[in-house]
Order: sequence, then C-alpha cells, then structure tokens
Amino acid sequence: MVRETYVVQPGGSAPGKGCTDREKIFVFLTIVFALLSLALIIVLALELTQDSYFGGGSEERTCMSRECVKDSAALLNSLDSAVNPCDNFYQYACGNWMRNHIIPEDKSRYQRFDETRDQVDLMLKALLEAPVSRTESNATKKAKWLYKSCVNEVLIDQRGLDPLGPLFHDLGSWPVITPQWDGRGFDLEGMLILLHELNSGYLLSVDVRPDDKNSSRYVIVLDEGSLGLPSKDYYLRDREDKYLSVYEQLARDLARMFGAESRQAASQTREMIDLEIKLANITTDMASRRDRNKMYNRMSVTELRRQIPLFDWNRFINGVFRAVDIPIPEWTEIVVYSPTYLKEMVKIVRNTHSRTVANYLIWRLLKDRLNDLPEGYRAVARNYKRVVYGIKREEPRWKMCAEYVKDTLGHAVGRMFVDRYFDESSKEKAVVMIRYVEKAFMEMLQDAKWMDNDTKDYALKKAQNILKKIAYPDWILNNFKLNNEYQKVNFNADYYFENILASLRFVSKKSLLLLRESVNKTRWATTPAVVNAYYEPSENSITFPAGILQPPFYSKHYPMSLVFGGIGMVIGHEITHGFDDEGRQFDSQGNLRYWWSRGSLRKFTELAKCIDNQYSNYSINGEHVRGNQTVGENIADNGGVVAAYKAYKSWKEHEEMRYGRLPGLNLTANQLFFVNFAQIWCSVSSPEADRNTLLTDSHSPGAFRVIGSLSNNDDFAEVFDCPKGSPMNPVKKCKVW
Repeated sequence: MVRETYVVQPGGSAPGKGCTDREKIFVFLTIVFALLSLALIIVLALELTQDSYFGGGSEERTCMSRECVKDSAALLNSLDSAVNPCDNFYQYACGNWMRNHIIPEDKSRYQRFDETRDQVDLMLKALLEAPVSRTESNATKKAKWLYKSCVNEVLIDQRGLDPLGPLFHDLGSWPVITPQWDGRGFDLEGMLILLHELNSGYLLSVDVRPDDKNSSRYVIVLDEGSLGLPSKDYYLRDREDKYLSVYEQLARDLARMFGAESRQAASQTREMIDLEIKLANITTDMASRRDRNKMYNRMSVTELRRQIPLFDWNRFINGVFRAVDIPIPEWTEIVVYSPTYLKEMVKIVRNTHSRTVANYLIWRLLKDRLNDLPEGYRAVARNYKRVVYGIKREEPRWKMCAEYVKDTLGHAVGRMFVDRYFDESSKEKAVVMIRYVEKAFMEMLQDAKWMDNDTKDYALKKAQNILKKIAYPDWILNNFKLNNEYQKVNFNADYYFENILASLRFVSKKSLLLLRESVNKTRWATTPAVVNAYYEPSENSITFPAGILQPPFYSKHYPMSLVFGGIGMVIGHEITHGFDDEGRQFDSQGNLRYWWSRGSLRKFTELAKCIDNQYSNYSINGEHVRGNQTVGENIADNGGVVAAYKAYKSWKEHEEMRYGRLPGLNLTANQLFFVNFAQIWCSVSSPEADRNTLLTDSHSPGAFRVIGSLSNNDDFAEVFDCPKGSPMNPVKKCKVW
C-alpha cells in the first residue's frame, strides 16, 4: 500500500513572498494587538486568582504564573486552531506562526531555530563589543580583536585589494588577470599544498580524523573536494541553466573587477565552469556516502601511488604535513574515501589546460573569501545569492563577524557566553533529562521484537555506553588552558584580511597536529555557543551545547510537557542516531564493524526502506524529498519523539507534577508535548531555500519532520484522538524504533 503524498504548495502553508513596507507594518500591528489582547485577558485572570495554580488534580491543574502566561502566549500565537490536528498537525501547530512571520531579506528561510540563533548572536555581539578588560583571558581578548577587525568596514574598504598581494605572490597570481601567465611552470601539487594551508579542500581534501575501524587512533583521510555550488545536482542540468549561468556570471564579473579583459574573462571563466561540471559528474552523491564500509579504503601511500598514478602523492601529503613538521613515510597507512573519484579527478585535471586548472583553484579561493573583501567586491555576489539562495541582501556585518569569530575561536567565545548568560541549573536538568530519555530508548530496544537476542543485547550495551557532553567542557573555565588553546594564533585589530589568513592557517595546523595524539573521546568537536546538538559515531557520543539549552527547546520555567517535547525530543533524536542506517554501522566503542546478525540486519533494512519510501512521497513545489538521503534523520526524528514521550510518561510517574495545563489553551499536558515538538520546526521559506534543502540537506523540510514522524506515532494518534485512516493516523505506518 502506498502512503498518501503530502504536498506543500508554493505560497500555501509556507509562504515565501516578501512584503511591502505597508504590509509589514500591518502584520506587525496585528501581532502587537493580538499579544496585548491576550496579555490583558491573562492579567485580569491573575487579578482574580490568588494562587499560581488552580484546578483539580495535577494533570487538570492550570498554571497561572507569569512564566506560564508567557509560555501560553507563545504557543497560542503560533497555533491555527481552525485546522484539524488530525488532518495536518504541522499546519495546526504552525499556521499562525507562518502567517505572522516573513522571510528577512538577508535570509532565504526563517525558522523557530533562527529565532534562537538570532538571540544568541545578539548575546555574542554584546560580549564581543564590550571593552577589553585587563583581567580577562588572552583568548577572549583575541576574540574581541578579531571581531573588531571584521566590523571595521571603513578600514577594509580603504585598504582595498592590497592585503591580497602576498597571497597572489605565493599562489602565482590569477591567470585570467595575468596575460603573461606561463603554464609551463604550473605546479599542481605545490598549489594544492598552499591551498591546504588555508584550510581549503578544492579537487581533494586532506584531514586527520579518528580511524573508522580503530577509533582510538587518528589517521590521515583523503576525500573528495568540495564544489562551488551547493550540490552536484546544480551542475547536471542544461549548460545554460540559470544556476550555472549566474554562477559563471559571478566568476566573470569578479575577474573583470580584478582587472581581466572582458573577452578573456568570458572565455576563461567558461572553461573553469566546464572543468567543474566534469568534477561534479564524478562526485559521490550524499545517499551513497552513508554506506561507511564502502567509503572506507585503507592503503599505504605506496599503494595509493600505484592505484592512482599521474599525481605525486608522496610529495603532496608530505608537503601538507610539513606545515607541522610531521614526515609521512611511504609505508604509512592512510584511509581513502572514494578512490574512484580521486582516480577520475586526476585524469580530468591532467587532461585540462594548466591555465584553466589554476584559474579554477584561485577562483574557488576568492569566492570563499568574498565576505572578506571590500564592499564593492562583495556586491558582485548579490545576484548570485538571490538566484541560488533567494537572499536579497547581505546580513548585517556584525552578525557575520560574530558567527565567524564563534566558528574560529569557539571555546573563547563559549567561555564569555557561559560566564554571562548560561544558567548552571540548565546543565543539571539536562543530565536528568538524558537519564529519563536514555532509559526510555533502552526500553524501546527491548521491545523491538524483530531483533534477535544477541543483536539486541549488543544494542543495549551500545546505548548504555553512550558518552554524554553537556553545555560546555569544564576546561574552558581555566584561563591557563583556554589561553593555551589559542596560543599559536594572534590578531591585529587593524588587519582584517591578514587575520583571516592567520585563522585559516591556525585551524588547518590544529587539525594536522592531531596525528601525533591519541584520540581523546571527551574532546569537544563543537563549541558551547552553538545552537545545535550532535551524535558522533566514532565516539558513540551525544553533545548538547549550552546554546541549545534555551527556548523553544528548554527553559527552567517551562512545564515539563514542553521540556520533554523540546530538548527531550532532541536528546531522543541524537540517541537514535546511534541506531540509524549510518550510526548502526559503528559499535559501542565507535568502531566501524559488523555486529548485526544477518536476520536482524535484513529486518532493519526493510523497516528503514519503509521510512525511505514514506518520505520520498512528500514533495514541495513539485520536487520530492530524497528519502534515501534523509533516511537517517527521519529515523532519528521518529525514534526521538517516541523516546521523549515515553520518558515524559515515566517522569510523571516518578516526579511531582505541579500542573498540566497552561492558561488560554484547551490542551492537555500530553497534547502540549506534541505541540511544542511541532512548533520547533515552524518555518517560512523561499522556493530557492526549499530546493536547496531537498538537494543538500540530510534533514527533511520542517513540515515533513512533523507530519512524517507523528503520522507514524501511535501515542500521538491516541492523545489527539485521531480516527484510524485520517491523514495523521494512517492505516499503514513505518516504525524502526
């Protein structure tokens, strides 16, 4: 039986059009009026009520505290009560939110997630713009200096392209602007070594990571290079397709701004894009990369040279690691992901004119560094961003700079964030939440009748061994250790572009130096002020930074229904990643190995295929979700919400529940759980953003994260009393965990 296909029509449930100024003002006044009306009603209710709670038993008791009033207002302002929740729960939970929000011109979509990230960015802005104190750590001083250099657009514009001089000198200039460029001296391996120093992976990438099959040690990993457009799919269309055309136009316009003659700019940039189209055609698609055993190929440098000739692998790898004084003998074993790509890439490049290859490599570097150039050069990308991403103007400079500093000096920024804004009680509550959700997930493993006992026993062992990282690593509170982390990089507040190059070289060297170390699985791969959460297969670990321990995921003032529907579901989602189509390939120690029986693996594959097919039936603007690309996230969403709700029910049995209802909402505590889960994914997006999501994201669009997981969920159907056969309670359901 084929599941019903859900379609989001353009301009329908997720409007993406911009508004006129008058319309924006009208929307704003409407929202303000609605909120004031709700506030007035609640204030009157508070005046009439002496206690913070009233009602009967705890499930029926209504909370009337100020915090509960605010929580209720936020939920109510997003709900569309005219929609039957059993028909389309996403529209029910998010309908008013979508009507009340427009896409900012500096974004291609806007989500509840973005509200949280925007709030964090404002916090970081305040921290980074605060005067440097004598008593603060050198690491946080460096963060402020880097930020100050980034926001000084006047000085960046005054300096023009002068800071690029040494860079062009090292790389040998850009051929398209150098008529006398002589290809006979072109050194491909040498140029790639220099680009790697700048943390750039064009044509191929070199990295140091935990060995998939021996996660206690680091290993050199060679992989495919990145592409200039968001996905290989953009290159596989007609040569005159609008995306390729605007991409080529960007390269041509930038070359002309740098001084290229118009005809040479046109012909040489076309040759560059033709080269990249060939590279895109041999790139592995996202779905295929999920099979980690097929991607993993261990061999010596000598064997790599034998398999893929016409490229000096020994010189290239040793050239990369010379930056950190680590020699790599030819007998050294490395891991090669996708050797077929590397073999074909070398053939393509060796059969392409050296001028075109050099043009392409420098073009990619300049494109990636466009935000670091004077405003006039950044302006040439506006049309490209509008066509490809749906972005109409640049984001505020301070915001871009805050994000860059956070990405580059994340633990220094995290230290400031934790000191100023983080409530330590959130960390304690997260520990309790994880305990409840972990226990619930292990019960789900026990209940999986399709697994044989040996596989189930090992799955339980893996779940019990998950490493937890919450809020921030303790060492960042130690100034000595924090300063030591960033000891080898320095910044000058007047030299922004030089600071960028210094930070790129610092990040590259920092990664390469891991080769000398043993893997420390307690080490954080992310940083505290990030609004996200992670499962790392090679560590069998889950990470919840301080940035995500805030609304709509968590608040110490939330009723526990919202807490479990928010951060509880995120915890369940990350735990389930250890048992999705990719995570299940790794054992309890984070090693890639076969630990499933044939029968259990065959059944898992069948159940995962059901999820794949279900989501492949969803579409936006006529384009379908790629079920095989998103299957891991979809399994995690489905399992996560089941685990979180199961944990919530267990919490109610073991803890004191003060109240179940919120004022003004005719919803039970159990219903509030599902509403908060759904409202996390409220979103408005442009057609360009929708297309990018479908082509490049391992997650399904927000609407289908809600509809897909809840239409499979028996608890949801019971809580909202959805008739069997209704859209949100179909006869045929998919379930892995």
